[in-house]
Amino acid sequence: MTKRIEAVLCAMAGGALGLCASAAEISTEKICGLFIDGEEPLFAVKAAVGSTWKATDWRGRTVEEGPVTETVKPPAPERGYYLLTVTEPNGVVTHHSYFRVPDPKTRRMDPQSFYAIDSAFSGLSHSGRFACPWLGGDTYKMVAELHRYAGLPHTRERMEWKREQPAADAVPEFRTRLKNARLLAETGVSISGMYQKAPKWAGARFSIASDLLATYRFSEACAREFGELVEAWEFDNEEDGGHSPEPAWEFASAFKAASLGFHVGRKETLVLQGAFSQRKVIPYHRVMFENDIGKYLDVFNYHHYGPLKNYESVLNEFRTFLNRHDRPGREIWITENGTDAEGHCEAEGVGNRQHAPWQELIVAEFYPKSQALLQMAGVRRSYLFTLCAYNERGGVKDWGLMRRDGTLKPVFAAISTMTDELGSAPIEGEVLVGDDARGFLFSCPDGTKTLLAWRTSDIETTDLLVVDRSAPAREYMLNVPAGEYCVVDMCGARRTVRADEQGLKLALDRYPVYVRGVKGIAVTRSALPCGTQGPAPADGEDLAVVLQVIHERKDFSVASGQATLLVEKEEGAMTVNVWNLSDRPKTGRVTVEGAVLRGLPEKVDLPAFGKVELPVTLVNDDAFLANPAGTLMVLGGTFDGRKISRTALRIEDTMRAVRDSRKVVLAADDPANWQRNTSADDFTCERNEQEGGVRMRNAWKSSFSNRWIYPRYVLQPGEDASRATILEFEVRSRQNKVENDYSMSALMLGFDGTDEGDWLKFEHPSEVWEKRRFNLAPVLAANKGRKLTSFRIGGNPRGTEVDYFIRNVTLYVAKPASATFAKARPVWPAGETETLNTFFTFRCEFKAAAGDDVCLRATAGYIYKARLNGAFAAFGPARVTPGFFRVDDWRLTPREGANVLEVDVAGYNCPNFYLAKQMPFLQAEVCVNGRVVAATGNEGFAAFTTGKLRKTPRYAYQRPYSEVYRLPFSAKPAGAVEVQPPKKLLPREWAYPTFACVKSSPLSRERTRRDDAMKPAVPRFIEGGLGDFVCFPPDELEDNPFFEMQRRKTVSREPVAATPDGRYALNDGEGVVFALDRVYGGFPALTVRAESPTTIYLTHDEVLQEDGAVDFLRTDTMATLAWHLDAPGDYSLESFEPYGFKYVRILSAGGRATVSAPILRTYESPCASRATFRSSDPALEKIFAAARGSYVANAVDCLTDCPNRERGGWLGDSFFTGRASQWLTGTGFNEKLFLQNFSRPDTFPAPARYQGLVPAIWPCDLMCRECFIPTYDMWLIGEIEECVARNGYSDLKEQFRPKVFGILDFLKKYVNDYGLLQHLPGWVFIEWSKANELVYDVNYPSNMLYAWALDAAARLYGRADFAAEALRIRDQVRRESYNGKWFCDNAVVKDRVGFLGPSGQCTEVCQYFAFFTGTATPESHPDLYRTLLADFGPNRLKKGLHPEVAPANFLFGTLLRMELLSRERRSRQMYDELRDYFLYMAEKTGTLWENDKPSASCCHGFASIAAAYLYRDILGVRQIDYRSKRIWVDPPADMPLEWCEGIVPVSAAEEVRVRWQKVSGVPEATVDVPEGWIVVK
Repeated sequence: MTKRIEAVLCAMAGGALGLCASAAEISTEKICGLFIDGEEPLFAVKAAVGSTWKATDWRGRTVEEGPVTETVKPPAPERGYYLLTVTEPNGVVTHHSYFRVPDPKTRRMDPQSFYAIDSAFSGLSHSGRFACPWLGGDTYKMVAELHRYAGLPHTRERMEWKREQPAADAVPEFRTRLKNARLLAETGVSISGMYQKAPKWAGARFSIASDLLATYRFSEACAREFGELVEAWEFDNEEDGGHSPEPAWEFASAFKAASLGFHVGRKETLVLQGAFSQRKVIPYHRVMFENDIGKYLDVFNYHHYGPLKNYESVLNEFRTFLNRHDRPGREIWITENGTDAEGHCEAEGVGNRQHAPWQELIVAEFYPKSQALLQMAGVRRSYLFTLCAYNERGGVKDWGLMRRDGTLKPVFAAISTMTDELGSAPIEGEVLVGDDARGFLFSCPDGTKTLLAWRTSDIETTDLLVVDRSAPAREYMLNVPAGEYCVVDMCGARRTVRADEQGLKLALDRYPVYVRGVKGIAVTRSALPCGTQGPAPADGEDLAVVLQVIHERKDFSVASGQATLLVEKEEGAMTVNVWNLSDRPKTGRVTVEGAVLRGLPEKVDLPAFGKVELPVTLVNDDAFLANPAGTLMVLGGTFDGRKISRTALRIEDTMRAVRDSRKVVLAADDPANWQRNTSADDFTCERNEQEGGVRMRNAWKSSFSNRWIYPRYVLQPGEDASRATILEFEVRSRQNKVENDYSMSALMLGFDGTDEGDWLKFEHPSEVWEKRRFNLAPVLAANKGRKLTSFRIGGNPRGTEVDYFIRNVTLYVAKPASATFAKARPVWPAGETETLNTFFTFRCEFKAAAGDDVCLRATAGYIYKARLNGAFAAFGPARVTPGFFRVDDWRLTPREGANVLEVDVAGYNCPNFYLAKQMPFLQAEVCVNGRVVAATGNEGFAAFTTGKLRKTPRYAYQRPYSEVYRLPFSAKPAGAVEVQPPKKLLPREWAYPTFACVKSSPLSRERTRRDDAMKPAVPRFIEGGLGDFVCFPPDELEDNPFFEMQRRKTVSREPVAATPDGRYALNDGEGVVFALDRVYGGFPALTVRAESPTTIYLTHDEVLQEDGAVDFLRTDTMATLAWHLDAPGDYSLESFEPYGFKYVRILSAGGRATVSAPILRTYESPCASRATFRSSDPALEKIFAAARGSYVANAVDCLTDCPNRERGGWLGDSFFTGRASQWLTGTGFNEKLFLQNFSRPDTFPAPARYQGLVPAIWPCDLMCRECFIPTYDMWLIGEIEECVARNGYSDLKEQFRPKVFGILDFLKKYVNDYGLLQHLPGWVFIEWSKANELVYDVNYPSNMLYAWALDAAARLYGRADFAAEALRIRDQVRRESYNGKWFCDNAVVKDRVGFLGPSGQCTEVCQYFAFFTGTATPESHPDLYRTLLADFGPNRLKKGLHPEVAPANFLFGTLLRMELLSRERRSRQMYDELRDYFLYMAEKTGTLWENDKPSASCCHGFASIAAAYLYRDILGVRQIDYRSKRIWVDPPADMPLEWCEGIVPVSAAEEVRVRWQKVSGVPEATVDVPEGWIVVK
């Protein structure tokens, strides 16, 4: 090559070198100065007289020097990189690199080799990109030859679809690329091909074609035409980084079509997805695999440009992700690999800046280190980017092995050396070389082993840029046999070293070396296996049917990262395209889960190689709105009897966030508030008066420049984003490029006065105004403690003249939780405040327009239920301590014009366990766009009577009155209302519940007759007599459905069928039994068409009796609702209060009617929606679902015991419900809200003998003995301590300080002379078993719990005296209670003088109390401990073991037993007993129970603790420290499962994903944690 060529290139680039014209000319006949072994380097040199030359090696050491003659023969004594330097008398210096390399003819191009290069062959090898005076100027042939010299048998090639097939009727011929592929094949190089950029005619809006058949056809043509020349095909490139701004689900559908085409074109083709490029798993990746791309994928494709120190963690994260979402053990290729460690180019080059020599050495050092680390991580193949000279980022980044003058960099020698030494040598693993050195062992084909070693440098320890360039050497001792060894340096130079009896002293610096033939070195850490090729199992699915979802842009927007669809309206239009990419017609149907899609047909007929378009509507219903994390909508289906792959969309609602937020329009239409932040040479920012907003004009002088526009907006005074939920703006763009294209568009957030923050990518702007919306809530939650102070909006345009327009930049800021009203005052009809069981409707009218923001703010003394225009709208308020009232804010959806809001309100005025007795009232106001249009006690609302009967029986002694209605009813004004004194108001705080509608299924038809002679049972809630229980006398009742239902006897039961319109006809005395899929909490509802007057009775229960009946007597409640329909007509019936049930019977008495299948409108918590658990045993998933269902039904506004009988929150129970709440929601917030109800009042309205105790149930004011349980106060102290320890709630700790000390002071009064509690008042509850009969005199479980509570208080408040007292109590209990084999339950008075002696009666639960409370330990009582764990459990009585010990019940015995098993890590036993205890419940009711038999509540909150057991003892999440963000994961080794996985919430916005899979019988865990969390294994 001659330097004249360099001068020409320099002139073409604008004379960047300046000194090119007077430079010496150096040329050689050898391609790029590559000399093989045995050849003598020879150069022709033209230079001024008196010039000299010098040859140096890659370390800068002089090899030889001399005067310049016409030919120069610089030496190359060893393989490696050399530099020939000619210096002229005037000081001008000219360089030419040269190499000694192995003869490529002697090198085998191993098709199984790990080593590869992304040459972008056709794109970067064409003439004009670099100098090529060899091979007649054939640049393609030259680059192909360089593959041989480097020993690289694999390369990566790219093309653009739109260039290969510019029109639909054009036949893709691939002329240039086919020619190049054959050229590469001749040199032994195989290709991984990639195409991108679909043509407009194929429906491409950006990069991906919407025409999936066209995608299929083009992919088929690629694979067919190139055949075996291309072994693998990739579809598109780095779509997760914004190169393809289409949403993930659209990309997934297109990828499926491409994969099918590739495989049809050539069956053996390996298919790779467009490479993922982000340095951590992001939602985009999850959505891709939720769309089943794994079933179409042979090899996982990733691009890695991150720092070396992160290689292992990044690849482990993606391997974990693949094991969870795809299939275990998938093969991974890195199809682009590179580094930024060398920093910006520091030298002038031909046309662009280029690396300085020290920077070139950094890249050379990077190569062998990176490739070794990738092989350790189990990567099968790695493609370095790139071979040819390629400069980007405005000239500051110089890629490639080659310089633009055609010479090669030192990294070429590093590659040639590594492939020569290790090209066919698989890695074994890492070996110990020294504390600051690394070594890796490889097995060579000849049976020897080679060690690759180096001393650690900052290229491995820094995030990006290398600062310390020194290379001091240090000697290390290798424990190898004595003898001679060959050491090869990074660029190929060999030397012989000798080891003595002590081993081999090896000098290492930062540059890797190879030691051949090592022996006796043990691998300390094995390399991960490479995995296997091939798709994930499809289980016989028809993969040729592909669903494609196209959303209507006016109804939706795509969130940052193209992973989430944001719903902006109540209903959104979509099109579901069903593609048949096969030659056979098919028939089937499309199904949907996770969302409501209106318009899906029952049947779809698909033509061969065709599609059917299905216009559908996404309904943004209440259930969807209630889940703040959004929903996963999964489309699937069956065609010709075979399932098809999933198409999944993650959908979030922003409509609610917008409605619940305050709109803040930022001052971004003022150009003065934007700061210049662009690479443009010329920039102006001006007000765009015609369209509003700002216009930013950008111009670049060079088309080779690095172009980006990201103007910065700094939040102005008064613009606070701390509570921001949504950021939106409108944007458009115009540039001097036909396609108005961008390589990336992003919103870049800046925190704390810096530009450091999240990048939220968005769809590239077009030439028309379009809105972009971003959900900021999760971003701000992840950056808790940092303040959003600025943001940048922009992109990287393709053009050189760009107008960028921005307008209407708006923040939506969450309104602070408010407990105030603008105008409303509390009111109730005059004279009715003391009346039992009143019920009124408050009605108002208002006008609204489409899009108006309409809000109902309300609270009530008891409960209210609102209807807007006859449809359900709200139910509340969330309950709180008596005397306080929580305020709800509800967003209403009005119709255009006049609207009617009706609020039904109850005033029970009776003590109960569910709603405390207090003055009834309603305080409510309606706001339209922030203006109050109706307010109680002011204007707009009027009260009316209703058709609900007043004098009805109590529903249960724990709940108020039953619901009985007489319809139709003509509402009458209730008269004047009285304004009450102001109330103590609190924000709601509890999450708003779900109000989803769950359908029921018919089971049987009943025929009944009325037995008039039958005498009904009269339970306690009919006749009263319990504490201050209040009810109507039986002879005053207006109606008593409880008696009526007892008199109804079933005479026959038969199958049931619906009428053609889906309804059920009922004659007098007939009923139909329906079932839900599990026990839910909520409101039963149905529609009725009465053909004559009749009464509709709705009875319900959680279980079905053996004869198919619904037993409304089972739980000591009147589980019956009644509607007397006095006239024919259509009725919509729905309960006012929520209940809990799975089964329901609808019966007509007195006339004929047709009814719909009832629905249940849920009233459940949304807080556990993120928690999941799956395993290879489906039974465990059923148990987890039942536990979660039990939790959400009992955590709406209180941690309740059950959703039906009392809906009250019991202490004791809550100790376990609180633990479950933390596991299922990731926070202790719900538990804290629950506990605060006990801390808020100074005193409770309790009888004098109980003063000091906290009532055992909230919000109870039915002051009977059952309300005061001293043992539950002890459980309360322990629960507070745990809740504070888990979450750091210092406020909760201080709020309870007086209560805790008060409880302990109360208990002290009952300490006997022996220091133990005796004769405790109230209900001393141990559990529902024999233990509850042994609580008189001195009860030992109570004393064990007392010591445990004292210890908790000691830790909580730093009281050493409490701890000392606890120690003394335990010692006394051990002396008195333990009989050498068992702990006895109680001591009783034995004689007249009051001598106490053990009763001798022992219960199972007493033994568990002993170990749980620390009274006994495995060390102090080993025999008892072993006996308990081995002999007891669910099957003990069946085996006849230890009959002298009375069995335990569910609470507390079974739960405490589970704690002991967990402490002992008896995971296999936990597995067995979890199935034995819980599976029957889960299968029978879909929830977990109060007892181990269905004799009481079958949906109990404390039973949700089973979810914690599954997470902890089966999944292996042993512990979570929520405060320090650490999680301990240790999968159980003895579990009879093949795999297990789960999502465990760890905060309100973060989850940990854990999966373990058995490999060779040993569970291997992968853990995906949020940023900032640490995994401890």
